[in-house]
Amino acid sequence: LTMRDLTELIDKDEFFFRYVGCTVSRFYEGNGGMLATAGSGKRLAVLEFEITNQSASGATLTLNKGKEKEFVYTLLADGRSIRPTITLLEEDFCTSYTGTYKAGETKTGVLVFECSEDLSLDNVTLTIVRNINGMEDSVLLKVK
Repeated sequence: LTMRDLTELIDKDEFFFRYVGCTVSRFYEGNGGMLATAGSGKRLAVLEFEITNQSASGATLTLNKGKEKEFVYTLLADGRSIRPTITLLEEDFCTSYTGTYKAGETKTGVLVFECSEDLSLDNVTLTIVRNINGMEDSVLLKVK
């Protein structure tokens, strides 16, 4: 997978998406001081992406807006499938995400997964599935 593949799957012409990395901790502090915290015996795997507006003017990016979610994210780790945790973080892709970008501006987006402390995160893959009018397309992204 290349970041071009990821960008093409998301299919937002003005924007380029780049996977940055994964951090694991008990909490994650997002923009504006919002906090995501793991439950007892859990930890958070936070996947970070950079989103860049490639156009010569301002643009708005909207992901997963409305009742039907356009993208489904699944973390595959240690033989388990984990769905993202719903957070109130403004940079969270899983919930309805809307960001306004100036020309050339880059912002951070995240996916937050709550997993058990004993789960091995040595060999992890993210599956992103895009569903448009019943047709699915997907990419696999090697996380760790």
